[in-house]
Amino acid sequence: MDVELPFFKIITRPLIPIHGSWVDAFPVVVMFVFFIVSALLLIVAVKKTTGRRIVQSVSLFIFVFLIHRCLCVIRGWAYGIIEIGRDDLVAFENLCMFVLIIGFTLLFGRIFCGWICPLGFLQELSGHLNRKQDRNMGALILYVLLLIIAVGYLVFFRPATDFFTENLAAIWSVILVLFLILFRLRPIRRTKNLKYYSLTAWVMLGLLSVYLTNPWCVLYGDELDYSSLLALFVVVSAASVHSMAWCRYLCPLGALLALVGRTGMIKLHSNGCKGCINRQCEQVCSSGALKNGEIEMAECVLCGECIAKCNMDIKICS
Repeated sequence: MDVELPFFKIITRPLIPIHGSWVDAFPVVVMFVFFIVSALLLIVAVKKTTGRRIVQSVSLFIFVFLIHRCLCVIRGWAYGIIEIGRDDLVAFENLCMFVLIIGFTLLFGRIFCGWICPLGFLQELSGHLNRKQDRNMGALILYVLLLIIAVGYLVFFRPATDFFTENLAAIWSVILVLFLILFRLRPIRRTKNLKYYSLTAWVMLGLLSVYLTNPWCVLYGDELDYSSLLALFVVVSAASVHSMAWCRYLCPLGALLALVGRTGMIKLHSNGCKGCINRQCEQVCSSGALKNGEIEMAECVLCGECIAKCNMDIKICS
């Protein structure tokens, strides 16, 4: 159920073709620049969030409207490895973004999640619609409505050719909403492990050659996939009442970067909570990385909001 949208992308051909082929080096160059600029701004202008917003806005525009092919980092890695030595051009196409993002995450931590990812940016914008964040009955009502919409799509409007493969993004969005409803009714411990189960399932499906689709496919790709569009709507809507829900609990790429970024050179350090009564640090941390004055770097996306707004003594060390 794909509809070609030639008008969705301003650029529909490779901007930096390799050897005149369909393989484009432009996304790699752009991503490299984004990582360098983000890291410099994080270090130099640590108490200002304007730079991050500019990077996020430019990233959203470039990856949604300029880059002409889908950047599904996890989906192509296994295929790219297989093609090394057989067809290096195809191997480069499938591995270039994966290697770049993993490499910079090893150096800087989850700066991709907090500074560059368009889906993360859209969730942040949605989160500003409700600063109470999942503390009212309206959250549960929204989850139920989202669940009805998602299940309704799967039952009445889904493609009939291959239910699981063509609706994977929608299925994942249903899992997200079900989890949020359960979490709202009965708080669950160790919720952060859920995204690692999601990553495991994603890798296993990839190894089985299942064509993986997720909420960001409709942002990066040049075609309209209704399953991804539905998942994007569910993810962004859920983020309005539960901050960064997709990133925190189900994002397979976020889980992978959380594992890789634990040893990043850039870290946030705290000398301990200074005892603010309203736990200001936890309120400003949209990724849930701050608890009782302690920072869990695997969850930290280096957004810098706690540094800009909280009274804690937080420093960046390299």
